[in-house]
Amino acid sequence: MIPLKDNLRYSKLAWVSVTIFALNVLMYIGQITLDTSGVMSTTITSWLPVRDVLTTGIATGDPWLIGRSIIAVFLAMFLHGSFSHIFGNMWFFFCFAPALEARMGHGRFAAFYLLSGVMATLTFLATDTSGVGHILGASGAIGGVLGAYVLYYPRARVDGMTPTFNLITTLSVFFLGEYMVMQWLSLWSQLGGVEEAAGVAFSAHIGGMAFGLAVAAFMLLGDVGRLRGRDCVFYLAALGVMLFASLGWAAAITILIWVFLFQKSVVGWWKRLWTPIVTAMVAAMSLTAGQLLVTAFQRNNGFIQSLNFYGVCMLVMLASVAIAIAARRLPVVKQLPVTVPKPRTEDRMLSEVAADLVVGFFQLVSARLVAARDFIVAGSGYAWKWLRVGGATVASGYRLYAPARVQSVLGGLAKFVLRLVVGFFVLMLRLARFVRLDVLGKRLFFGYDRLRNRLSVTSV
Repeated sequence: MIPLKDNLRYSKLAWVSVTIFALNVLMYIGQITLDTSGVMSTTITSWLPVRDVLTTGIATGDPWLIGRSIIAVFLAMFLHGSFSHIFGNMWFFFCFAPALEARMGHGRFAAFYLLSGVMATLTFLATDTSGVGHILGASGAIGGVLGAYVLYYPRARVDGMTPTFNLITTLSVFFLGEYMVMQWLSLWSQLGGVEEAAGVAFSAHIGGMAFGLAVAAFMLLGDVGRLRGRDCVFYLAALGVMLFASLGWAAAITILIWVFLFQKSVVGWWKRLWTPIVTAMVAAMSLTAGQLLVTAFQRNNGFIQSLNFYGVCMLVMLASVAIAIAARRLPVVKQLPVTVPKPRTEDRMLSEVAADLVVGFFQLVSARLVAARDFIVAGSGYAWKWLRVGGATVASGYRLYAPARVQSVLGGLAKFVLRLVVGFFVLMLRLARFVRLDVLGKRLFFGYDRLRNRLSVTSV
């Protein structure tokens, strides 16, 4: 489907989007002019191989080569290979960029657009195993725009046209979500050699989309007032705890930190566990992404390194979606310049009904879980009260009315059972020490690590 327009309402003039559009068009006209004299091909072959030029500049310490490679990263965002290339990029850009500019502001949107392009280029250079070393086009930066748009405006209506020239309307979460899934499927097909990419840098698209999703997640946290100083301290504390403890202990400690920082009373704290649970989950995914990133930088350029970078992008996307779902459960505390019109019940589309059904299903599951949790808490409270009262009554009657012989026999039986349980655990510990399970575990771990290094070396 080719997008035509959305239904978002805003009053700001998107002059930064217009400027970016005009720069891309003017640069393409300049490309056509220079291409007739052969200057354009010389410029592309000498300026745009960013990785080779940057590596040479760092090795020789030449500031001119380092500066030229940095300029080439931004220059490549405004160059295109053909008319269909620039037409498709600018069409998608101008359909979705103005709403984001109205929400972010002109300066922030310009910085976001350029940083999206930089992240897309870096992702491509880090995962490029073909030796191309450079890309052309604004697709990576536009991928960042699409990623931020779908996460921030999932219920926006998008009017589009099919290849058979039929006009349809759907939600952005379905249209752009399908676009993202197709980018991943095309990337895996390209990696597996199933299809030729025809010069399309799918890794750059994915890198830009991951950056856009992360920025939109932080925007949503700001809208609900969860980017204050105390909140940031809590996020950093959860990440630090996840770094030094296992997953279970880290989640428990994160909940304790959250209760200490945000709960005035410990009464009913279990009713608001959504925030610390999501924070612990996002911290775990962030830590895993960081470990993959470190592992990727420790290896030479190859297929294993590319998979590590793709894993980082996937984890960033999943963490951003988790943050967005959690943030949308909270009330908005600031006035937004862009509004999403809410349709009447009788005017809803099939895609909106499907989205409402999915949301309603998860709300029903959440309500049932909350009811089950309250039932368990209330039942355990009553059970503890009955056991405490009943146990005290039984113990007092037992001491008063049971014969001394029965009391001595039952006491001896209890001591025997306790000794039996303790002896069983001691026997298991001695058996584990005799078999040397710790040595066996170390051997298995080092064997796995050697096998992984051997595979990575053979795949380079």
